[in-house]
Amino acid sequence: MATHGKRGSKIILCTDGLANIGLGVLESSYDITKSFDFYNRIGDIAVGKGVSISIITIKGQACKVDALAPLTDKTAGQILRVDPTNFDLSSLASNNLIATDVKIKALLHEGLAFQGQEAKDLHNNKSILKKDVGSVSDKNEAYFQYRIKNIEELQLEDINLEELEFLPLQAQISYTDLKGNEYVLVVSRKKDLTKDQKEAVKGIKAEILSNYAEKQSANLILAGR
Repeated sequence: MATHGKRGSKIILCTDGLANIGLGVLESSYDITKSFDFYNRIGDIAVGKGVSISIITIKGQACKVDALAPLTDKTAGQILRVDPTNFDLSSLASNNLIATDVKIKALLHEGLAFQGQEAKDLHNNKSILKKDVGSVSDKNEAYFQYRIKNIEELQLEDINLEELEFLPLQAQISYTDLKGNEYVLVVSRKKDLTKDQKEAVKGIKAEILSNYAEKQSANLILAGR
């Protein structure tokens, strides 16, 4: 289905428990490393075709969400755990795919470093992040956390933040729309520097911090931590 669907198509996978036979088997008696690779490959195929995959699971039944997650994470799908006697699928219907093959390149000033990201995605002493997002829907949000490099790092790279009045930031987003057209969106910002804590917290958006914390907590749960 993932190979034959048109861009923007949706696949909804319903499961009542662990896959216990054939490709993608997840029972503990089997070497599930191969199954994890299988679901990752299926996710990659769906991304290449611009197809979204969502999963419906049954409350009270094990399905090993951490293995199935690449199907939804890579394709802008959703995982919905439902009560079979009372469930609503409207959230799946309203999840509209808007772009595929999305790649983000985020650039910080060399005095800053991304954190909480995979090492393979980090470049230029952690000041550049390159991330393959896959497909995105109109409900997707991406969050990135960064920090000021410590004194040792700044000295090693011969960076003096005291001389700066602002820090430049840039995001370069390349994507393919559902008609197959390719685009690049570039967003640049300058953030003023201040040593006044009260001034610094004025621009804080609590909703963004809350959403980021929620997403990080979900990732830790999926990782079994």
